[in-house]
Amino acid sequence: MDSSDPPSVSDLRTRLSEALGVSDEPQDWGIVNADGERLEEFAAYLRGHQLTPTQLFDLVDLLFASANERLVRNPSADVSVLGEVLRSQPTAAAVHCGYWTALDDLLDFPLGAWLRQQDLSQ
Repeated sequence: MDSSDPPSVSDLRTRLSEALGVSDEPQDWGIVNADGERLEEFAAYLRGHQLTPTQLFDLVDLLFASANERLVRNPSADVSVLGEVLRSQPTAAAVHCGYWTALDDLLDFPLGAWLRQQDLSQ
């Protein structure tokens, strides 16, 4: 690759994985690296860094999966930081929001119910 070529999607994900200290997994990156304990840390990284659209999409995916993991462990856990992401990054969150909202299994995917309860029009 010529030094003037833009980085590939894979390169961008690798950079993001290294920055966050997570696995550089090409399949289901957000789900594989989900960590409910790090939800606020991941949100802070999103707020504090300039990301490419590809990295933003991947990081928002990780935030959704991490929020779900937190709710699986504790259904009354605070995942309000995800609401902030939804409002600040509506374009990046739209696909993920649609996917998770459609999931109706409270045991494995409680985030779907949480999202359906939110006023996402703000």
